[in-house]
Amino acid sequence: MIELILEKGYDGITIRDLTRRADIGYATFFRHYKNKDDLLERVLVGMVEDLAECLRPEPTIKDQVLAMCRHIDEREELFRAAFSVRRSNPAAKVAWERMGHFFLTQYEAREKSEIPLAVSINHMMQTVWDLTRWWLQQGERYSPEEMAKIQTQLVFKVGEHVALRPRSGRADTRPRD
Repeated sequence: MIELILEKGYDGITIRDLTRRADIGYATFFRHYKNKDDLLERVLVGMVEDLAECLRPEPTIKDQVLAMCRHIDEREELFRAAFSVRRSNPAAKVAWERMGHFFLTQYEAREKSEIPLAVSINHMMQTVWDLTRWWLQQGERYSPEEMAKIQTQLVFKVGEHVALRPRSGRADTRPRD
């Protein structure tokens, strides 16, 4: 599916394309998936869950962002394909919700912040998503280490300064330089 998305775009893919590429029968596909959106949902949710798993053991936000950038860099084609799927796609919505849940396990609203938690989390997620998509589309790429520094400073430090704080019970998650 990833190869086909990169070649034809998600909307251009048919079940026949998928079964030919996977060298499986048409009926076999439907034994495992309801339709191509069902397959896409499993791919995207798996992508988000794998990403969350690689971040969990990291003690600081800075370490998590670096782990995220390295993970994405190692799976560039998967993420480029994911970024090309319209966010209005039902499968993309499910993956976005899973990503939001992960962010909510990491952050809570800063006391006296005038910005609601849901708005802050959505802003942070959208900014990380857009900046990462931009990073992967660049001809002259930044290294994962450079991108992690950019994301940490531009997204996470700002978010923590204005509206969010790391959830209690976590190690010190403030970004350090």
